[in-house]
Amino acid sequence: MRIERLGFVTSWNDFLWPFIVLKSPEMYTAQIAIKALQNSFTVDLGLAMSGSFLATLPLLALFVFVGRRMVAGIMDGAFKG
Repeated sequence: MRIERLGFVTSWNDFLWPFIVLKSPEMYTAQIAIKALQNSFTVDLGLAMSGSFLATLPLLALFVFVGRRMVAGIMDGAFKG
């Protein structure tokens, strides 16, 4: 079960491969869309930070719902017995 959660976080945070492959703005991931907000000379930090927060919300929701089970699994492996 742990590996699936880590796989979700890894694929959610994937940046380089979609950045290389995706050319259409309709297909951009959240991370690529935030990067596309940057101009060559300026960055709207408020917009970039709000986009980063919105991109983080699904991970926070996942942690809230499965965090207790994840911590219990880590604690089960911490004790010898």
